[in-house]
Amino acid sequence: MKPTETDVLIIGAGPAGAVAAASLHRDGYRTIVVEKQHFPRFVIGESLLPRTMDLLKEVGLLDAVEAKNFIHKTGAVFRRGKEICDFDFANQAGDGWKYTYHVPRAEFDKTLADTVEALGVEILYCHGVSEVNFTDEHAEVALDQPDGSKRNISAKFVLDCSGYGRVLPRLLDLEAPSSYPVRESLFTHVTGDKRPTGRDEGKIWICMQKDGAWIWIIPFSNGKTSVGVVGMPEFFAKYPSDPEAQLREILMSEPNTAERLADMQTVFLPQRIKGFACSVKKLFGPQFALAGNATEFLDPVFSSGVTLAMESGLRAAQVTARQLRGEVVNWQADYGDYVMQGVNTFRAYVTAWYDDKFPTILFAAQRNPGVMSQICSGLAGYVWNKANPYVAQADRALRALATISTTASRAPQATASVASETENFFATDEQSAFDAKCEAQRIAFAPVVFQTCRILRDSGVLELVQKSSEHGLALAEIVTACTLPRYGLKVLMESGLGIGLFCLNRDRFTLTKLGYFMLRDPMTRVNMDVIHDICYRGLFDLDKSLTTGKPVGLKTLGDWPTFYEGLSALPPHAQQSWFAFDHYYSDQAFPAALPLVFADKPKTLMDVGGNTGRWALQCLKHDADVRITIADLPRQLDFSRATMKQNGYESRVDFCGVDMLDEKQPLPAGHDAIWMSQFLDCFSEAQIVSILRRASVALGENGRLHIMELFWDRQPNKTAAFCLQQTSLYFTAIANGNSQMYHSKDLLRCLAEAGLEVLEQRDQVGQFHTWLKCKRA
Repeated sequence: MKPTETDVLIIGAGPAGAVAAASLHRDGYRTIVVEKQHFPRFVIGESLLPRTMDLLKEVGLLDAVEAKNFIHKTGAVFRRGKEICDFDFANQAGDGWKYTYHVPRAEFDKTLADTVEALGVEILYCHGVSEVNFTDEHAEVALDQPDGSKRNISAKFVLDCSGYGRVLPRLLDLEAPSSYPVRESLFTHVTGDKRPTGRDEGKIWICMQKDGAWIWIIPFSNGKTSVGVVGMPEFFAKYPSDPEAQLREILMSEPNTAERLADMQTVFLPQRIKGFACSVKKLFGPQFALAGNATEFLDPVFSSGVTLAMESGLRAAQVTARQLRGEVVNWQADYGDYVMQGVNTFRAYVTAWYDDKFPTILFAAQRNPGVMSQICSGLAGYVWNKANPYVAQADRALRALATISTTASRAPQATASVASETENFFATDEQSAFDAKCEAQRIAFAPVVFQTCRILRDSGVLELVQKSSEHGLALAEIVTACTLPRYGLKVLMESGLGIGLFCLNRDRFTLTKLGYFMLRDPMTRVNMDVIHDICYRGLFDLDKSLTTGKPVGLKTLGDWPTFYEGLSALPPHAQQSWFAFDHYYSDQAFPAALPLVFADKPKTLMDVGGNTGRWALQCLKHDADVRITIADLPRQLDFSRATMKQNGYESRVDFCGVDMLDEKQPLPAGHDAIWMSQFLDCFSEAQIVSILRRASVALGENGRLHIMELFWDRQPNKTAAFCLQQTSLYFTAIANGNSQMYHSKDLLRCLAEAGLEVLEQRDQVGQFHTWLKCKRA
């Protein structure tokens, strides 16, 4: 019998196959899906991630899913005894979906397949693939039909979305062992679940057990609940061998699940899967690609399976369509690297889960809200967003954060070790001679590099190239879309190549990781803007500032003794750049600092150097009874007055105009708390001692002085320390000529000289800051 011809044969009608089929059909390609089982059928993997909503919407399947009224999944709750870490997708960094679904997979998968079939895609249920042979132009695939007969299909391309069936890995000898140890899962559906109410009802529970085991609880809209346990074989061996007795005893041995599932009744006999982790030798070949669980499955702990399956299925379909159109396709760059970016990000999280680094982060005594929102974004499935450090360098970032979390949970004297660990970044010379010489050339051309990057960013070129994705743009295409002339654009793009902003293949420019961060990273943007708009021209006189102790470069901005007198008179764009720079660092720390300051329940608080009033505003919102005094230069108070008026808090705020360099001007006295944030670094050490002495006098009888500063020796990584060390030269040339971003020992010495005693100190508040709580000695 003559083979049935098609453009693409998809093996497997699960989520990866359905998404791939919908995409290929939309692009006009003949597509046949073969599925060994009959739908609906039971399968595990019942909790989706918000990223799947984007994928379903892109291929036109979201409406059908939403019509099923599955329960909204709003986040995840991690529990370890009485410790709780609650992730709500509404609090994730970025603009990702704030919810997704928990789905009985039998119903969910059939919904997707039925919708695809209704579009006109042929799905052959109960057909198994028994043989596949590839020629230079097509694949010959033999199918076993339900009646036992054979059917042959000739396809230009085969996409394996067969999940745990792993058809092509078996037939083509592509199976590879997983790097993870053999774990097993035991699971069932139950009724009688005592669920939380409201938005919390839709959150998956993940409860830690001993010996690395953990329990999941996933609620469905039909009143049933999926429950399961994952652990090593030795863990299960400690419990009764009968599956139902074993599962029940494990669930009842954990206090959180025992309380919630006390009245549970199993819907079916618990099932067991052993050794679920798997891998492959390669993801693609001349006329085939693997997607979903046919590639690699890590672990169910973060519910990543369906997301990775759908993402890889869609990506494979898109690259296949380009190949069928006759385009030159680099499957490694266009598909393999992309898929593995997501896989490896989740791999970092899974590894950190089982080696206890991630639980250390989850259950730390102090958790940075900004950092946790970035982690939440990763857990929501947005593991291709390289602007997120907990995606781009997930393994390194999680390890560093776990170290910080461990340090923060120790006794206060352990703080000194953070400083010593940071200083170790600078203890040895680890560069090779060749690398050092290359770095020297980059420094020699640093002004050229800086301006090239800034112009490419601000002119929209980086944005344009990024939007072209892996296709890239030719120079002529960029010229057409930009206002820069061809000559100017040509020299910039070639400079950008040397800098590392672009790759160039077949005369087409694509954006590198460095280019992406230059465009999208908010820290890079605020640093670059303040250097260009505030510091660049003034740094030409840095040598004069160093020798005179005066901010000689300030003359490029205006005629003021220090920068602070002129801040309110700066041109709008320069003012905006400075405030964005200042607020970027402080705003990350404020949410974490509030509970530290208000632990003593102060009724009166003075914000010294209140700037625009952002800290004062957060205090007023945090505590309805606190009264605030903002002390700053008289002209600076105009900013904070405007903030208070705009937010309706004028009646709870007093304003004190004061020049902190004038020792004859006292601070108003009697405050329960005095706050100084990123303030003391604006002064010399002698001036700091004078300010601290006046602050000590202004404290009430049991008042406390709270200082939040950025110390270069207490940073979580070398890059953060570098940024602070270089910022010191802004103070030298522009701000005042005699201050800096200090080493913590410098400020601790100033505190002692001013007669103040440090009661508590905590590093990495808001990731970069150190908080000090002091009293009169």
